[in-house]
Amino acid sequence: MPMFSLAYRSRNLIEGMFPDSLGEMQKLLDVSRARNAGLGVTGALIFNEGVFAQILEGDEAAVREIFKSIEKDPRHTGIVVLPSQTYDDRRFEKWSMAFVGPSKRASDYYERFSLINGFEWTRASAGALLEIVLDLVENENSAGTNPKLN
Repeated sequence: MPMFSLAYRSRNLIEGMFPDSLGEMQKLLDVSRARNAGLGVTGALIFNEGVFAQILEGDEAAVREIFKSIEKDPRHTGIVVLPSQTYDDRRFEKWSMAFVGPSKRASDYYERFSLINGFEWTRASAGALLEIVLDLVENENSAGTNPKLN
């Protein structure tokens, strides 16, 4: 069965709203992981440099149901939905919600990506964002960074 994938980016408001932004991120991840697992949705979330970038994959109805609640979440603004994609296999099968947060390793990656590709990663297309997120998730999780939020 083909996987429906929805990707978006938005401006993070957590840092201005909550003194303990990592604590708020942990709450967000706990709820997201439980909801996603219950609906058979997998994906990944990047939280860095004032930006969220997220990719969700699974049954189209389930992904769209989750995204409706994401659109209403006051912890971000300026949502830009990228063109949806369909592919044969799950890309994030190991994670109900993989997470890459602020880290030296991620910052270095973004800088290298921008230098090599000549544009800001936060403006990437859906396909490019998928590759960035997959690469970051694999690298961050294999390195054991952000252990509390993994």
